[in-house]
Amino acid sequence: MTPNQVLAPTLPFMGQLPGPMVPGCRIRLKAKINRPNGDLRLHLQSGASLNPMDDIPLHLTFLPATREVIRNSYTAGRWGQEVRTPNSPINFEEDFELALSAHPQGFNLEINSEPPISFNNQSPQDRITHIFLTGGAVVQSITYDNWSVTPSIPKEVMPSAPAFAPSPVPVPFQIPAWPHTGHVQFFGPSPPMLHSPQQPAFNPAMMMGPQQPLLGEVSVLN
Repeated sequence: MTPNQVLAPTLPFMGQLPGPMVPGCRIRLKAKINRPNGDLRLHLQSGASLNPMDDIPLHLTFLPATREVIRNSYTAGRWGQEVRTPNSPINFEEDFELALSAHPQGFNLEINSEPPISFNNQSPQDRITHIFLTGGAVVQSITYDNWSVTPSIPKEVMPSAPAFAPSPVPVPFQIPAWPHTGHVQFFGPSPPMLHSPQQPAFNPAMMMGPQQPLLGEVSVLN
């Protein structure tokens, strides 16, 4: 593990970033999502607290079952407007790489070196201090690029390696209800369309528990 890299973190995982996330900073993540109903959920948080939950300027859920990426934010105890991006290139049991970069207006998300999608800030970027990962996935590495400050040793919410001697974040915890209303943003050339409300792709209150089957979803294979 280099000063700017975390290898094989056990999920759920909470890690402190090298410094505030500002334009030019990038997080790269290599992972694989397990069958049958695995996903990967990523928070960029304004602190390490899960109970009560700190603000989340950026939440991402990667769903190979429906080939979607779901984006949201959580501020002052409320979820924002959900955005769903279809045509995700992530498949079950296949290695993939994410690159999440900050720019002055928001973020770029790149998956497997395909053309990135761009989205604006819903909360201030420079308040982001921690990354939280959970879900039915195996993460090989997390790499922090273009930070000038050496990161502190990351914490695992449920540590598997005593050598880190992390202080676990209290669990279980309550995640506020997520309304799951919003619109769709697309990977690739498909035109955007409104997404009608449906069963949530995941229940945030179950982030620390066993993954439940997706309800009300229809898989689309491209």
